[in-house]
Amino acid sequence: MTEKGFLSFAKVGRVYNGSVTLTAGLGYCFKGDSNGLAMEAFSPAKSCGGCIHEKGLPPDPRKADQPVKSWRNGDANLVDLLVVYPSAVRSEAGDANAVAATIASAVEDANLCYRNSLVPMQLRVVHVAEVVYTPTGQMSIDLSRLRTKGDGFMDDVHTLRDQYGADLVTLLTPDSDSGGLASTMTHPSLGFESSGFSVNIWDQIGSPSYTLAHEIGHNMGCLHNREDATWDSDFEFSAFSFGKRWQQGGQGYRSIMSYDSNPSVFSNRIPYFSSPDVTYLGTSVGNAGTEDNAQVLSLSAPYVSNFRKSVVQALLPTRFDLQVVEGGSASLKFRLAVQPTVPVQVSVSISGDGDLSLAGPTDLTFDSGNWNIGRTIHVFAQSDADSANGSATLTLSANGIPSTSIQLSEIESGTTLESSFLFAGVVSNELGMGLSGVTLTLTDAQGSTAVQTDANGSFRSLLAAGWSGAITPSRAGYVFAPSSLSLGSILANSVGHEFSATRSSILYVDKDAVGSGDGTSWTNAATDLAQALVSQASFNEVWVAEGTYFPGSIRPSAFNLPPDIQVYGGFGGTETLRDQRNPSSNHTILSGDLGVQGVDSDNAFHVVIPSSGSVLDGFVIKDGHASKNFSDDRGKGAGLWADSSTFTVRNCTFSNNRSRQGGSGAYLKEANATFISCVFSSNAADSTGTGGGVLVEDSNVSFQFSSFTSNSSGFAGGAMRWSDSVGSLLDCNLTLNQNTSANGAGALYLQNTPLTVTRSIFTQNSTSANSYGGAIKLSASSPSFTNCIFTRNFNAGNSGGAIYVDSSSNPTFSGNEFRYNSSVQFGGAIFTEGQTLNLDGGLFLGNHALYGGGVSTNGSVAVSFSNLRIIGNEANASGSPSGGFAYFNTGLISSTFVNCSLSGNKSSDRNGVYRPKGLTRFVNCSFAGNEASTLGGIAILFSGDSIALDNCIIWGNSAGTGNDVYVNAGSASANSSLYDPSQSLGSITGSNNLNSDPLFVDANGPDNLFGTEDDDLSLQSSSPVIDQASPSVANYSATDALGRGRSGNPDMGAYEFISASPPSFTSSASFSAQENQTQAAILSAVDPNGDSLIYSIAGGSDQALFSLDSNTGALSFNSSPDFESPTDQNTDNVYELIVRVSDGSTQVPQNITVTVLDFNEGVPNSPPVG
Repeated sequence: MTEKGFLSFAKVGRVYNGSVTLTAGLGYCFKGDSNGLAMEAFSPAKSCGGCIHEKGLPPDPRKADQPVKSWRNGDANLVDLLVVYPSAVRSEAGDANAVAATIASAVEDANLCYRNSLVPMQLRVVHVAEVVYTPTGQMSIDLSRLRTKGDGFMDDVHTLRDQYGADLVTLLTPDSDSGGLASTMTHPSLGFESSGFSVNIWDQIGSPSYTLAHEIGHNMGCLHNREDATWDSDFEFSAFSFGKRWQQGGQGYRSIMSYDSNPSVFSNRIPYFSSPDVTYLGTSVGNAGTEDNAQVLSLSAPYVSNFRKSVVQALLPTRFDLQVVEGGSASLKFRLAVQPTVPVQVSVSISGDGDLSLAGPTDLTFDSGNWNIGRTIHVFAQSDADSANGSATLTLSANGIPSTSIQLSEIESGTTLESSFLFAGVVSNELGMGLSGVTLTLTDAQGSTAVQTDANGSFRSLLAAGWSGAITPSRAGYVFAPSSLSLGSILANSVGHEFSATRSSILYVDKDAVGSGDGTSWTNAATDLAQALVSQASFNEVWVAEGTYFPGSIRPSAFNLPPDIQVYGGFGGTETLRDQRNPSSNHTILSGDLGVQGVDSDNAFHVVIPSSGSVLDGFVIKDGHASKNFSDDRGKGAGLWADSSTFTVRNCTFSNNRSRQGGSGAYLKEANATFISCVFSSNAADSTGTGGGVLVEDSNVSFQFSSFTSNSSGFAGGAMRWSDSVGSLLDCNLTLNQNTSANGAGALYLQNTPLTVTRSIFTQNSTSANSYGGAIKLSASSPSFTNCIFTRNFNAGNSGGAIYVDSSSNPTFSGNEFRYNSSVQFGGAIFTEGQTLNLDGGLFLGNHALYGGGVSTNGSVAVSFSNLRIIGNEANASGSPSGGFAYFNTGLISSTFVNCSLSGNKSSDRNGVYRPKGLTRFVNCSFAGNEASTLGGIAILFSGDSIALDNCIIWGNSAGTGNDVYVNAGSASANSSLYDPSQSLGSITGSNNLNSDPLFVDANGPDNLFGTEDDDLSLQSSSPVIDQASPSVANYSATDALGRGRSGNPDMGAYEFISASPPSFTSSASFSAQENQTQAAILSAVDPNGDSLIYSIAGGSDQALFSLDSNTGALSFNSSPDFESPTDQNTDNVYELIVRVSDGSTQVPQNITVTVLDFNEGVPNSPPVG
């Protein structure tokens, strides 16, 4: 090929088909066999029938957006083509061989176009078949019939496509209403595979019309020249997707995708796609940012090549011809087409002209790790005395795979014999891929000379006869084996030499680096993170320096994390150890803010897409905008989008991401993911979106030590929505998340998800929708909540200030605290319609609603409360409030309270503690200071209601009528309990009851206010209720509300009196700890009575940074402290908190400090040398 003309042809059997393209629009087609070729001048060809932009694609929403596959996990830009044709085409061509030759020539023409345009892709035919079909003469009809399954036309084509793994399919037809027609990809997506079809007039698919390349260009997203193109807002490539045409020297030229004008001005179609990086006759064939079909092809090739997994194995060279100038050398690459299950050894040989010989290795091995990486073949042409151009055949062969032949041509350069000898070979990286830019220094007694490897990693040098010396390879960032090569006196060509280059297993990225950009060091760091992540190099980790990185130039661009690779941010750009990085100060931002800065309508649909085994650590992921509507996954996962992958994310912040459907921070579908110490902040799902921070579907996901703040959704789950999944939240904090329009769940919406939630905090989450769950809504879900705290969550539209439980959910609660949550209707803390509600241990403090300040039920529910402190809850809204703590609605099955302390609960109307429905049992419960403005300081009973009080204390409650229990109807009983009958109205039956002051330690606490946390209903030593209860009553517990054993005759009320001295700390109040470790201190204490001790964190400015083992006293940092970046409130590395120890009856606090010490960090995670 020269810059002024092109020759291309193919031979199938004895049949040739090809063309010669000259300048000034001249050219000839030729066809025939070895008996003679018929040549004719180019004749006008029909133009493309236009671009078909299909709406509603794809029908499978899972395929609307998929992670791009790279050489690590895909077919690496090899596009497999199935070609079908009817008998009418065979008849016009002459026979099947003629058709096959035409196809082969056109495919090589297309590959020539890709090479000329520097597009990293290759087209191959995997199968050709004749089909039973009569073309209609209308390409739109033929294309529809080709593409549609089950319509009775060419249905076997779809079977053939799957059988041969064809990514694209083309139908050849006789003359038709246009030259070709194809569906046009509007954005890169695996989902487009269902439309990967085209139709072409058979005899213009190759040069000079290049219709096959043109229509495949449409399949891959290319448009015509701007004057003749049509597109709309869904076309993501539109800014630069156009072909180019121009005039020069009195001639008009056009690239592959461009139309001629009418009248004709741009008649010369050249084998180039528009590209600003390539020139033809001195003129750029594209324009940056506008006419750049090459960029479109480069972006879509990783998707199109993976429409189907390749199944036809082959030894696939980058080209099937190679010209070598006499006395010189040339190289090409080849690869396997299909990933092998066992290593494949390929032999390389040359037959024909003896002047053509191999200058590189003759045997190459491929395996599952490098099968799709090009390996270098190096060919040398020996000088000779004749003037004839020689030729030879290069053959690639391997067991069980068809051999592949490449035509070699020697280009004569003269008749003078070369007196020097050739030294040649190849330098390859760890994957076997040729490495360019390596300097080989040849040193002998006379001095040194140097040569460099070419783009394929091959090298050559002519050495004088008798030369002897050493050859040493070098390139910054690489170590070579052998490190040098010694040659004795050279008396013949010395070829086939191989050097293996090894680089650091760390790939360095720094947007401000100015070195070579190969990523081997900070100096030579890559500057484009998105490109670095898919680079063909062997690395295990990626280190990224501070700064803002963008995934590409179009909205479907994303940072595609490679499989089994760890990607770390937070570096300054000089570190030698991973532990030296500091993400809190070196902000490494992955931004989707493409196009116009600050305008989200042109932002990336997804910022990050992980693969299986990926690790992402130390980044800020922001400004993604997944804006597409339902059935299109480009409406989910603006920050991170994951489907069917297993990955880990640590120390990352997801902020300011927005989606239409949900999962604005992260969308997880059939994923197995772990998030550790991550922040989800200010992510928003639009009015129809769900899961403003995270949307989890059919997945197994764990969140640890992570926070969700100020996220919002319109439809459900301001912070998170989980569907049909399993997972856990451990030590997480969900604050100020909001649901705005419908379906509730200000923070967390669970649907068919048995989530495990432990030591997590829900604060000031809210919904303003007329729905349920200020913080959490459960739908057919039975999660567990252990040692969690719910504070000031709010439902402004309906019920369940903190949690709503639907009729198909049965959660479990243990040791949780509900503080000051509220709703405008039912259940300030919890509103349940579930079958059971069991709460064991914890606190209800200051919650309020219209009905049931703490808890409200509806429907067939069985309720059980045990070991709870129920303090200061109120039914206080305007209307007819009822049930200061609980409101039991129609359908209640049963309600039981065991070992509960109830004080200061209020109703501004009736039922100061609870609104009864049916039978309620209280066992070993203590009541004090509860009140109702009108009826029943504890409750008023109506027909069908009953209350049973066993081992209980009722004292000091108040109401307008019936300070304790108002038995208006129904029944009441008290056994082995203390109460004053005069404080109740109606009959209370029972025996073994007392009527005197129970002598609580301090019922209204030091502040003298009932309903505050200091209320203490434990017993003084002289209390009359000591040893007066019965162990024989139903629902009796052998331990009290604090878990202390009840021995002998138990005491009445929630707390067993134990004559005990308080415990005392024996450990120091000051500790020190090394940085980079989580262990902070071991607390110790003694109890004079030998009681078991329980440790807890009680307060302090830095309490949120610590965890404390309640049994062992082991105090730990939630995440390892960094001396250089302290996170304590005073930022002085002195962490302050209050701890306490309890023996079950008395709690003793202690102020302690933990000082973090600087540590001379060693060399873990040091990048390997060489």
